[in-house]
Amino acid sequence: VEELVRMHAGGRHKMRSEAEILARYNLGRKQYKQLKGSHENNREQQQMLYAELKVLGWILGRKEREVVMEINQ
Repeated sequence: VEELVRMHAGGRHKMRSEAEILARYNLGRKQYKQLKGSHENNREQQQMLYAELKVLGWILGRKEREVVMEINQ
């Protein structure tokens, strides 16, 4: 999340298209599901990815409840 904020604050990078954001959101959901299913201690990774997914969902105009439900499917 901090990286996303820094990228946009710096103005050095162009904004992502809605298609790119949606693709990253869907990929992140798959990655989150894999992390949740693994038996390794990856809590920090899960939390970072969860936060990123919530931000991406917000950017896509989705309600927080909807995003949380999609993440945990």
